[in-house]
Amino acid sequence: MARDRRHFTLNGLGKVRPFAAKTGGSASHPSDVNNRQAHAQALLAALDHLPDLAQDNLPGVYLAIEGRPNEVMVTKSLNASGLTLLRVEKPAGAPAEATVFASEKGLAKLRQKIEAFGGDIPRKEDGSTGAPQNADLVQSISAISEAGLRALWRSPGARFPAQVGKKPWEVWLDKNSAAAFVDRAAEYGVAVGTDRLEFPEDLVVIAVATNEELAAAVRSLGCVRALATPTRTADDFDAMPVEEQLDWVDDLSNRTTFEATVDPNFITCSIAASAGHIH
Repeated sequence: MARDRRHFTLNGLGKVRPFAAKTGGSASHPSDVNNRQAHAQALLAALDHLPDLAQDNLPGVYLAIEGRPNEVMVTKSLNASGLTLLRVEKPAGAPAEATVFASEKGLAKLRQKIEAFGGDIPRKEDGSTGAPQNADLVQSISAISEAGLRALWRSPGARFPAQVGKKPWEVWLDKNSAAAFVDRAAEYGVAVGTDRLEFPEDLVVIAVATNEELAAAVRSLGCVRALATPTRTADDFDAMPVEEQLDWVDDLSNRTTFEATVDPNFITCSIAASAGHIH
């Protein structure tokens, strides 16, 4: 019989975990956190560890905001009230990541929204309780920290400069405040080139600096919206005498074979310009 058979007792294999209700999130709303007040307090503590903008005389702070695993990140409120959403990335199989520039006003507003989420839940006219305030925003976030240069990087991650020493960077500046960065970058060891590429909201420049020098300038001056690998330019060709340029063109033409066809096709070439292309 079964009671007469030898039994095996397994000890120490289980782990105690807090109860987690089945995820109730959707494609447009994150699910409810297990402990609303604890979640709010954790995010408020993260804000407490950020630089004191007034004391350090900083124009703002770059935030690295990590989403909750397997949850949608609602970013609408991260681009309002003194917060500027600069970048959102959703890696496959990993939480979403957002980079936000927060002014002093923006940080204060964010703190108020988190505090309201963790506070008393408002009641409806019929006496029933509604949803916590700012639930979509706060329940989208799992962690907040000060962002570094990588959080502003828009080129492929493998191309982020890792070598020691000075190197060129493509720097995308907020057009309205770019002058502050260009005028003061040298104070931090950052050399800004004279070429400019202008867009409606951005001004693109090439800067030469070490990682540490550029990080100090970005943190102290703000204005930077993105960083990238400088696009290769035709400076060497442009620097040649006109006669030598013509020789290169003739050589290329002589080595090109054009096939005759009675049904020609038209090809539209789209050329992307960088700051280095402007002369």
